[in-house]
Amino acid sequence: MIQKNNLFLFIILAYAAILSFYPALSAGFLNLDDTAMLTNNNYVTSLSFENIKNIFTHYHYRLYHPIVTLSYAIEYFFIQYDPFFYHLTNLIIHLLNTFILFFILRKITKNFAVSYIVAILFAVHPLHVETVVWISSRKDLLYSLFYLLSILCYVKINESNAKIKMYFGALLFFVLACMSKPMAVTLPVILVLIDYYRGSLKFSKIKEYLPFVLIAAIFALVTVYGYYSPAEKNLLTPYTKTINILNAHYNILFYIYKTLVPVNLSCLYPLFYNPYTSPPLHILYAPAVLYILFLFVFLSLKLNRKILFGFMFFIITILPSSGVMPTGVAPVADRYAYVPVIGLFYIFAEFAFFIYSNISRKKLFLFSGIAVIIILACLSYSRSMIWHDTKTIVTDAIEKYPQTAHHAYVIRGIELKSENKLKEAEFDFKKALSIFKNSTYAIFNMAHIAHIEKKYAEAKKGYTQIPPDSPDYISAVINFSLILNDEGHTAKAIRLLERTKETYKQNYNLDLLYATLASLYFKSGQDTAKIIGYLNKAIMLNPKKEQYYLFLMFLYEKMNDFQKFEKTASAGIENIGLKNSLEIENYTGRIYFQNNYFQEAENIFKLTILEHPKNHTAYFFLGNISAIKQDYKLAVVYYTLAILSTKDNGEYYFKRSAAQMMLKNYKNAAEDMEKSLKKGFNIDSGFRMEVQKIKNNGDLQ
Repeated sequence: MIQKNNLFLFIILAYAAILSFYPALSAGFLNLDDTAMLTNNNYVTSLSFENIKNIFTHYHYRLYHPIVTLSYAIEYFFIQYDPFFYHLTNLIIHLLNTFILFFILRKITKNFAVSYIVAILFAVHPLHVETVVWISSRKDLLYSLFYLLSILCYVKINESNAKIKMYFGALLFFVLACMSKPMAVTLPVILVLIDYYRGSLKFSKIKEYLPFVLIAAIFALVTVYGYYSPAEKNLLTPYTKTINILNAHYNILFYIYKTLVPVNLSCLYPLFYNPYTSPPLHILYAPAVLYILFLFVFLSLKLNRKILFGFMFFIITILPSSGVMPTGVAPVADRYAYVPVIGLFYIFAEFAFFIYSNISRKKLFLFSGIAVIIILACLSYSRSMIWHDTKTIVTDAIEKYPQTAHHAYVIRGIELKSENKLKEAEFDFKKALSIFKNSTYAIFNMAHIAHIEKKYAEAKKGYTQIPPDSPDYISAVINFSLILNDEGHTAKAIRLLERTKETYKQNYNLDLLYATLASLYFKSGQDTAKIIGYLNKAIMLNPKKEQYYLFLMFLYEKMNDFQKFEKTASAGIENIGLKNSLEIENYTGRIYFQNNYFQEAENIFKLTILEHPKNHTAYFFLGNISAIKQDYKLAVVYYTLAILSTKDNGEYYFKRSAAQMMLKNYKNAAEDMEKSLKKGFNIDSGFRMEVQKIKNNGDLQ
């Protein structure tokens, strides 16, 4: 039974975790994987059986994390793209992880104080800001949740009446952890470490470990197979393997330092040195420093197993992300330390408890500890505010590492380019290239700016430098083909894309390749059946792209195949949803109207304004339908709503003028006619003469 003072401490723990990362709730989506993981991820927009099957049977950006994608899909089903709820989910999972960690340590150490110190450090530490505040770091939170739940089940096996259920619960949570992030494969070794710490390590327990080892081996192979291309595997020569091991030693020391001194944290740490040169001395000395630490840790066994347990927990769990096998554009990342720092926190907690137990001024020491927690929480709160938007967080990285943060310059350049600030964007891309001349991201974006500015020779030169294993490769090929088309070489552009289609073995942006081929074939007057075939392939790969349906509907309209036109429109609305398919709905309603299917047109336009109350096109056509039905009062209402939604369309004023004429509101009709003329609408001369005639006769009321 929880005592009252313990309940009070748990409430403090919860508040500390929430307040430390509270600013995250007002943050938006970031152009730091949030687009790839969520907002542009086709797998998250449906909970159909087929889509869930695809989530569990496909890699996503060369990684296998179906549980993460499924969590996004569940959220999308209820809230679509509201960043507040995604951030709230992250914060809730962090809170759960904090309490689960406490209960695990309480079982292992039998020490409430030590367990609580570790939990509150875990709850508020600034090194966790990236994991909690960044939506794309959901995989770190979820793998940690299931990883810790697996440990909790395991440590409770001998204390539970349902030992088999606990054991299989541990296995199930381990599988879910591996399906969230491959870092979870370290769990079997951690279970051995826990048994060693508790003095229950026996040879007979090997049969308990084997299922965990087998699961870890399977997911390790799945990860290596998916993440590393044959070209990348070939690059792992004995020399590069040696360099990676050297780097890993330094990276591990880096995480220890940042845990103790959590300042100058960054969303994108730069490379610690130029990878095309020999490692500097601080990299070469790193193994010696780390092994000296190991020596002191093993010497501590003369006292107890506590320091060894904490340190080895840290080393084992950080090893997959230490850089032995490179996993990203940065050598280190705060999120990789989310679980590993538990080991370091444990050492600190045991040390703090030892001092507290052996000093006389306990209150002073206690207040000092509280002050440390408050400082850490304030640092986390302050850093959480920086994660508000993409430009702010990458600018923070640039300000901290102005001479080395090449990828931060690239990301900020992309943001500036999206705002059409091309000169500022170009400056950032050039700065990135001055730091790292082989940055394909910077090269591609420099080429794209040249493309926008119609400097075609420069753009083509840049696009040809993008290697096939780059994420920007297919975009570079497509853009190159578009330049060829602009230069009048449409047939050559088609041949380039057809060759690329045959050799490109990934699905990333393949839909865009098919859609581009369809548009080029259309321009060249090629077989319509082939164009339709490519568009259907594009839709199959990316059923959430409205433009593909609109293009296909346009083709069927030209073919006078109204049945397939309707079928395509229905599929588009069903796959994209009413909220995101406004153009499809308006196009369908307009074609219904043009073909005199007035009731069908009215139905669909009324449907659109439920989701889009400012859809001026719908109001305009509803006004037209009302006018055809000779309900001119209702027509005026609809035309007025269209005008209120957008005041720049002269035709809307003209139509309302005509309706006002039918209602004999001649003064209003004249005013609307004048407004229509001012908006540049070419009014029929007969209508103008009629209004003028009434005006001359003095009939205006």
